Amino acid sequence: NDLFEILATDVLNAIRGASGSTEVLESVIRCVNRWRRFVERRGEPLSDEEVRGLIGELVVLCRCVRRLGADAALAAWTGPNRGLRDFELPDASVEVKTFQGDDAATVLIGSPAQLDGVAERRVYLCAVRVTPSEAQGATLGEFVARAMTVIGSEPAALSSLEDRLATGGYLTSHAPLYVKRFVAGPILMYAVTPKFPR
Repeated sequence: NDLFEILATDVLNAIRGASGSTEVLESVIRCVNRWRRFVERRGEPLSDEEVRGLIGELVVLCRCVRRLGADAALAAWTGPNRGLRDFELPDASVEVKTFQGDDAATVLIGSPAQLDGVAERRVYLCAVRVTPSEAQGATLGEFVARAMTVIGSEPAALSSLEDRLATGGYLTSHAPLYVKRFVAGPILMYAVTPKFPR
């Protein structure tokens, strides 16, 4: 019942935010499709590890938006769709991993293929420190809000962001579920060369 109530509220908000019958219909369809993707993927809250991973990808996404623009950066973000790597940029592939602290700062690679190079295309490992911090940190919902601010007010780009988040297991209406706070940074980039450890 609670899940249905949240869905109904999201549909009502989509209707309220639209003007004209065509836009209302399109908004409702987008909202229902977003929920369908969410339920098909998981339908339950993200684990702490998944939250940290999503925060790392959002941090990198914001940098990509500033460099490439919102549409290109969102198109390159393949992590929520379970792509081999998290970003397929025009000139390189980027795999994002998070770690918690300076001590034993290691990351686990799910598949050696994530670090396999392709001719004429560089592969980078982006390691983002995501540390719990009640005093200075931000919640997952606040990291999402920051990404929305960086993307700007373009409805299509914001809708694309929400679609990818839903595919990854997060809905904006579920922000109150995620109360733990994290600080993200620094961001360390490594070019994956032939001798790079796998």
